[in-house]
Amino acid sequence: MKPVIICGGVGAKMWPASRIKCPKHFLPLLSGKSLFQWNWNSLRKKFEAKDIYIQTTADQAGLVKEQAPEVLTSNIFIEPELRNQGPATGFAAAILYTIDPDEPFMLVQVDDIRIPEQYFFETMDVCDRLARNTSKYITGGFRPDFAITGNDWLIKGDLEIEQDRVGVYKVEKFLWRGAGENAKRQAEKYFKQGRALLHTNHTCMTPRSFLEMFKKYRMEWYTPLMKIIDGGDVAK
Repeated sequence: MKPVIICGGVGAKMWPASRIKCPKHFLPLLSGKSLFQWNWNSLRKKFEAKDIYIQTTADQAGLVKEQAPEVLTSNIFIEPELRNQGPATGFAAAILYTIDPDEPFMLVQVDDIRIPEQYFFETMDVCDRLARNTSKYITGGFRPDFAITGNDWLIKGDLEIEQDRVGVYKVEKFLWRGAGENAKRQAEKYFKQGRALLHTNHTCMTPRSFLEMFKKYRMEWYTPLMKIIDGGDVAK
């Protein structure tokens, strides 16, 4: 598996402390370390530096090297422009496709701290095995202590398998944060039933499977990404 730390956002919710050239994930928020450093140090307990990738912007690439000198320059993916989660994940998949199209990758959102780490590592192992044996979209979530707004929710369907303390479920429904009061009421209802998980965007697939999914559902994203794979201009 290839973990990819996604850290290209601007951290607008923490303005004015968070700025474009030094957003929240590079600020020393926890014991003098940034969220990026926490995630990097955590992954280094399981992976070698050469197997961890970083996706960020040109403005922030210098901060990556400054805060984690072990990061290989060749393992830093520079986003050509800011887009939403879907195209950003596609960009990572396109570059990893040129390295190994059938090696699973997993997004590691820089805004999250995963404690205990061993639980997250077990999740990664289960996702790795799944991604090698299915082309289905694999993602993840966790159950918070209370229902909150401003986040996307996954509603659990049938339990497929349970391995290493990790439950693998079908997704019955996705509740988007921008859907308003109706989504909020639904989230609270499913939360009380124990079926609602906060979506953590832990996408895990092979680059080949991910891009085939785009080809089927998002041709407008798939076409420019294939140009990247073919050695074309990454700008769109």
